[in-house]
Amino acid sequence: MRALMVEMFKVPRLPSVWAWSLLARLHVTGTGIALSLHVAGWNDSYLWAGVVSAALALGTGVAGPLRGRAVDRRPAAPMLVLTGVLYGGGLTALAFLPASLWWLGPPIALVTGLFLPPATQLSRTVLPRMVPSGLRGSVYSMEAAMQELLFIAGPIGAAAAVSLSGARAAVLLCAGLALVGSLGFAWAVRRAGVSEPEPAEPAGEAGEGEPRRRGGVLAVPGVLPLAVTYGLLGVGFNALDLALVAWARDRGTPAMAGVLALVWAVGSLIGGLHAARGGGPGLVVRVVLAAAGQLLVAPFLPPVVDGHPVVLGVVLVVTGTTIAPAIGAIYTRLGEVAPAGRRAEAFGWLSTMATTGAAFGAPVAGALLDGLGPAAAVALASVAAWAGVLIVRRVPKITRSAAEKVQEDPRT
Repeated sequence: MRALMVEMFKVPRLPSVWAWSLLARLHVTGTGIALSLHVAGWNDSYLWAGVVSAALALGTGVAGPLRGRAVDRRPAAPMLVLTGVLYGGGLTALAFLPASLWWLGPPIALVTGLFLPPATQLSRTVLPRMVPSGLRGSVYSMEAAMQELLFIAGPIGAAAAVSLSGARAAVLLCAGLALVGSLGFAWAVRRAGVSEPEPAEPAGEAGEGEPRRRGGVLAVPGVLPLAVTYGLLGVGFNALDLALVAWARDRGTPAMAGVLALVWAVGSLIGGLHAARGGGPGLVVRVVLAAAGQLLVAPFLPPVVDGHPVVLGVVLVVTGTTIAPAIGAIYTRLGEVAPAGRRAEAFGWLSTMATTGAAFGAPVAGALLDGLGPAAAVALASVAAWAGVLIVRRVPKITRSAAEKVQEDPRT
């Protein structure tokens, strides 16, 4: 692992670009907590907090493919600056919105979500261009592992800001991170010479040409099954999160939900770092392992058993090791099948499918929690993941020559 890290970070400018890309995305995982607690203070309604958060997520999901398409066709640095300013401004407006104007919360949140800086799509298209072809799979696996760090640091940072300075300050912190991170990422990609979009493949290559006219990038073989699989895994992850929250609240220890979520993320981080070494199972097997891992959690929750925090924590660490490798494998295969010049748009569809999956899965998981308990919600998670297994089998296999069509930027 150390040798791999050394080899990767010998690439000129890669550490700077990667670090700024992570900072540019840190606010995303903390904004939900900060904004929900802030909005709940307007009229003491968590329902309204959910409506405002849903509006922000809707804007983010709707514009995901559009942001990706813009990354594919326009220089990244100016776009990061513009969206960083607009998104940070939108969060600031929500932070200072008077409680008497609470009804303006959803439309402001919706418009704000439309301008989420495209740091995620950009990082997953720029980073593979900066490394030799033999390291691209490792880059995607490492990217999935680093995403887990964001899921650990973001909520913890937001919760700490709420505790120390209040919910409004936490929202302003997220706005500041969005702005500073976007500006820094813009500087980094421009300095590394990868701000310009990746050159498109000639018509007819890698499924390009005809899909552009009929169905867009989703018509490229493999892109839609990968996006749907990613969304189904998102249903599972969200349902398991809700199950942990319900279990912890029913025990009278709501803080335990955060601890177990942290433990789960640590397991995923370990799995992602191991997968970044290269080799190992293929795409389908990794999705199978993720589905099996979610199923294994159900027997350790009510009503099957009462559940013990230590035992459940061990189970979550073990099963969590399957998450980042599966996500990294999806990233890798999507980078292979999506045509050059349209990869950011394809990754934008992953974001949209994940948002859609969470939006549809959360009410079903909530109903199962109310009627049958946490184990039933985790069973839903597993069913969704196994449906993803069936769909991901439709993704075409990529030969080595086709997999190496991700173009290395000669300026890096």
